[in-house]
Amino acid sequence: MRETIAKLIAALGGKFSSELGIDLSKGKSQEIFKWFLASKLFGARIGSNIATRTYREFERRGILSPDKILKTGWDGLVKILDYGGYVR
Repeated sequence: MRETIAKLIAALGGKFSSELGIDLSKGKSQEIFKWFLASKLFGARIGSNIATRTYREFERRGILSPDKILKTGWDGLVKILDYGGYVR
């Protein structure tokens, strides 16, 4: 099983968390929340390129915590999603 997983990772390019610079290895809540946010984007019916671009927009604006998301508000979140190419 491990060999199969290793082959898949080698063929497909690795983990999205690694590609996004999210370090889950230490179990820090900050990093886990970043992965939660990214997983919501990657779980949507959009391409991975749009999910990545939208996550990068959250990152660029420093909106990577629950408090900052709440402070950004609905209109601010819509702007981030639009800028990333996320279509609702």
